[in-house]
Amino acid sequence: DAIGIPLEGDALLYASAVGGTDLAFTGTVASLVFLGRGSNTVFQVIGSSVFTAAGENADAAFGDQAFTAPSFGSPNPVAAPEDTSFRIAEFLQAPENVSQQLVELSGTPNAAFQGFFLLIESDNDEEAGVVEEVLAIDAVFDANGLYVLDVSSIAEHWDEHSHTYMLASTFSPGAGEVDFDTDNDGVPDSVGTLGFVYDAIGIPLEGDALLYASAVGGTDLAFTGTVASLVFLGRGSNTVFQVIGSSVFTAAGENADAAFGDQAFTAPSFGSPNPVAAPEDTSFRIAEFLQ
Repeated sequence: DAIGIPLEGDALLYASAVGGTDLAFTGTVASLVFLGRGSNTVFQVIGSSVFTAAGENADAAFGDQAFTAPSFGSPNPVAAPEDTSFRIAEFLQAPENVSQQLVELSGTPNAAFQGFFLLIESDNDEEAGVVEEVLAIDAVFDANGLYVLDVSSIAEHWDEHSHTYMLASTFSPGAGEVDFDTDNDGVPDSVGTLGFVYDAIGIPLEGDALLYASAVGGTDLAFTGTVASLVFLGRGSNTVFQVIGSSVFTAAGENADAAFGDQAFTAPSFGSPNPVAAPEDTSFRIAEFLQ
């Protein structure tokens, strides 16, 4: 690894020539230089703010992970890449009280959003693909790009069946029951009545569940034998995680505790930013120093 630090604008730096990172001269020398945990991204602290190597402000990428003083010997924070698409960000799969069930949505900070949240039956039976419940959404995301949706009115059977949860732009029910999988083969016949599907998550209660999220660009959780208690989106990414017992797992069912380091997350935090999973990076790197 190599990092070049300029004290003047005409400095001759050599890090980039050997595969490292040369910091841009911003007029103020960085006090602290560090590597975002789990990535190949170098950041610099100038004053009380964090900047990229190119000199662009990166405070928003770190959220509540304040980092303007050194933390030698402790894990560095993780920078969250910007993701302002409309997503299902967090929910309890098995709430203690369905009359108080919440779903956290994420999107563009301070933006208005109108759409629909759907529960689609996903047990392997004749009801597979049937839209069980629909809730219209008229929301405004907060400054962190979050909105907590009260879904108590449609949560009566939330944890009794395998479900696919969808966030869509429109819903045209027509007459009678809406069934997206009339032949119950696990492949949706059509979801045209939903307009644009922003996000979808499929949760299996049995190994033979017919989930539809991946078919519309979402994420179907693998059946691990134990149903996830909490499902959440890693902040700033398109990665869905599930909490089983006291550990965090990927959607595929692989243990992901190490990716979260000191960011304990086994209880819901509706309305607060979710933790960021650090991708594995075990190459030898210069991780932190005071300039």
